[in-house]
Amino acid sequence: MSDLINHPQKVIAKLFGYTKIDTNISINATVVYENKDNIPCKCCGHIQDSGYLDSANILISNKANHIYSYQNIKSPFFCTYCYFIQTNYQERYQKVKSTDIADIVVFEKHYEKKDFKTDSTKNDLFFIFKTPPKPPFIIMLKEQITASAIVNMAHRVKPTIDKNLIIVNYGLDQHIVDRKHTLQCLKDFIKFKTHLNKKEIKASDEVFFNRTKNTKYDFWVTPKLRNNDNFLDVYRKFLNSYNESTRFVAKIMLQTYIEQTKKEK
Repeated sequence: MSDLINHPQKVIAKLFGYTKIDTNISINATVVYENKDNIPCKCCGHIQDSGYLDSANILISNKANHIYSYQNIKSPFFCTYCYFIQTNYQERYQKVKSTDIADIVVFEKHYEKKDFKTDSTKNDLFFIFKTPPKPPFIIMLKEQITASAIVNMAHRVKPTIDKNLIIVNYGLDQHIVDRKHTLQCLKDFIKFKTHLNKKEIKASDEVFFNRTKNTKYDFWVTPKLRNNDNFLDVYRKFLNSYNESTRFVAKIMLQTYIEQTKKEK
């Protein structure tokens, strides 16, 4: 069975330069070359072959993003792959600039940097959904929490093993979506948007896709839209047809879809 499926952290660590276990880390942590007791890693939750017995969490860095998201924080075992990824985060993931962090697709033997910007008209996620590569692969999109903090989500990633059921790892979340259904979401959005425009009803894309963290969308629409039966009818159809993950992923691809549709016409 593919390591990318069972041990994605191991593959990611090796692709970013891991070669051997670090034995000079702390006198308070015991090096484990063979995890014979099959103890799960506190970080990724997987049973990895080597690592450290770290009952007191000595090896957890204060710089590690979102420690609370570790899969099994009570475990005494910290696998060498998660430890390497955490301690080499800036050097291995950052590469040139912070905006490059983790916008990648990981395969068994290599990784590829991708453009996943939501305002891009050449968004690689759209082309992956149109013609997906042969599984298994991991789609990793960065989530920038603040100007300086970008989530290191390698310990939470899930691989795509079926090209028609794609997993988009975004920050610490996994969005599991049907490929064709997500593309249909884009088609329906354009259809609904065109219908509303003809009736001179203007609704933001964010209202439909609901993937913003901006507080102004907390009450989802303006009072004028909330009282518009034509809008409510379209809005309900859209939300009842597509769940939050599908809409989230579709929004990332929207601008590219619009541009490609224009070219095809």
